Parts: sequence; C-alpha cells; structure tokens
Amino acid sequence: MLLFSCLPMLRLLLLTARNLGVIFDSFLTMSDHISSVSKSCFMAIRDLRRIRNTLDSATAKTIATSLIHSKVDYCNSLFDLNLPRCQLDRLKLILNSAARAVSKTPRFTHISPVLKSLHWLKIDQRIHYDILSITYETFQSRKPSYLHDVCKFNATLALVLLPLSLLNAPQFPLNSKNY
Repeated sequence: MLLFSCLPMLRLLLLTARNLGVIFDSFLTMSDHISSVSKSCFMAIRDLRRIRNTLDSATAKTIATSLIHSKVDYCNSLFDLNLPRCQLDRLKLILNSAARAVSKTPRFTHISPVLKSLHWLKIDQRIHYDILSITYETFQSRKPSYLHDVCKFNATLALVLLPLSLLNAPQFPLNSKNY
C-alpha cells in the first residue's frame, strides 16, 4: 500500500531535475518550473494586495519589483528555448496581475498602458533584454569565459551590415555520446 501512495512522487522524481533552483523536465517544457514560479509569485501578489491600501504607489512598485520580478527574471534566458506560447502566457499572467495589484487597476482594464506607466517590460521583451544584456557583457568583458569562447562575432558581415551586427549561433551535438 505504501508503494502506491508514493507513485506520483516517484513519477515526479524520475521526470524532473532541479539545478540552481530551476526545474527541468524531460521535454524541456519548463512547465514544472513555471508552476513553481507561479505559485510563489501569486502568493506574493496576494500578500501585496492585502497591504496595498496602506502603501504608496512607489513602495508598492518596489515591493513588486523585489518579490515578483526577481522570481520571474531568475534564469529567464532559459525560457527562450522555443517554449510553447501557453507557458509564456502563464508568466505574462503573473506580470499582469502584479501590475494590477500595484496600480489598483480593475481586472478587465487593458494592461498595456499600465505596464507602460510602470516602465515594466512585457515577458517576451524581458527575456530578449536579458539575453541581449548577457551577450553584450560577454563581448565587452570577455567574461564568463565559457560563454565568450562559444559566442563568435561575424566580423565580415558586420562591415557590410553595420547596424545589424550578427552573431554565429554555436553548433552543439544532439547526441549525448560526445559528453
């Protein structure tokens, strides 16, 4: 009887792995990680809504940024691995709910002007900004060396297309025999 009560937990242990706080599943859908982030963020949003009437807007924005954005932004460059749109929509819902809690906006009001007034990026923009800032820092400081060694700048095309400097995408083997 004890074996049957542990089967869901065994299934979870066999199909997921946690590394540096990020939960990877066997198909790299990141659904378990996004579920974990959603759970902790919505708890913080619920707590923020409880005390929102006692806070000014700058303090509420600071609290949302420190509690919610830090969780959503942690390792969000991994989310650009061609995730299904439904997974990114779950993260979008977190940011939209946080913006509504900070600005005291009703539920069915359009959220884009609210995000713009708070100077918050949408989830797609946040992911791309994070990847671009990591790439820029890698080329400027040559650190971390493991990223700098992988990223190759295409200088011949950069002379022709000066505003559109291109990076060569690294080629990694798909089989595990090389590791």
